[in-house]
Amino acid sequence: MHKELFSNRCAVDLASNGTEGLEKLKQKTYEVIIMDLQMPDIDGYTGTRIIRQEMKISTPILTMTAHSIVGEKEKCLADGMNDFLSKPFKQEELFQKISDLMFNASDKLILEENNRTLLKKACLNKGTPKKE
Repeated sequence: MHKELFSNRCAVDLASNGTEGLEKLKQKTYEVIIMDLQMPDIDGYTGTRIIRQEMKISTPILTMTAHSIVGEKEKCLADGMNDFLSKPFKQEELFQKISDLMFNASDKLILEENNRTLLKKACLNKGTPKKE
């Protein structure tokens, strides 16, 4: 997944486990957090609880999992995650979910397949990321 984001001009920081991800959140502000439910050392549920309750960070969280269990999406949303994506997924699905979480309705996601710029923000009004 990170290859698709890098190749499409998205700034991406990677964490090899939940603890490393939480440390990165202490040092930097992100527009979207993409979190796997099955991370080493801290699972996605615990990570989200720490982000929301202890760190008081409201950045949108997109959760991904290979386990598409009935009720999993609802549990994720109830635990403070903002959206859910089951693996495997199509690149367009990932970019659409990121766009939905990042931008207001006045912003526009442009898919430009010809030059491989798949994620580009075009401002129609303010063009500012969502604020909670």
